[in-house]
Amino acid sequence: MGQPDIREVERFLYDEASLLDERRYEDWLALFTDDAHYWLPTESDADPTREASLIFDDRPALGTRAMRLLHPAAYSQTPPSKTSHQVTNVRVEPGSDGELKVHSTFSLFEARLGTQRSFGGTCEHVLRPLEGGWRIAFKKVVLVNSDGFLHNLTFMF
Repeated sequence: MGQPDIREVERFLYDEASLLDERRYEDWLALFTDDAHYWLPTESDADPTREASLIFDDRPALGTRAMRLLHPAAYSQTPPSKTSHQVTNVRVEPGSDGELKVHSTFSLFEARLGTQRSFGGTCEHVLRPLEGGWRIAFKKVVLVNSDGFLHNLTFMF
């Protein structure tokens, strides 16, 4: 797979955001490699193996987290959150072994139980070429307010 143009990478990120907004978590999980990690740090330069994180999941744990959200008894998502993800300022740099390091910013709006909340931050994806397309080997989401009060983050970023 050759070096993609920026539009190909943007389209991948937009498709990922749409899957999250549509609560299509099984399809979203299919975007990840078997050895992937999904990380929401409390500080952008933290070491997830030594410091607390909001989330630091390997692929199996991420799958469990996502499937719990779809379970009818998931009290934290009854009723389910409605979300709208916007992805902007996409920048791509080549990595090793054909991988890409992708930086972007995001805005996320969540509505649930008559309340709307907004979140913003940055994302770092490491995309790996596999099976004729890109797969997420690593995703890091840094919230602007990661050190503040964050009530019920049970939906996905």
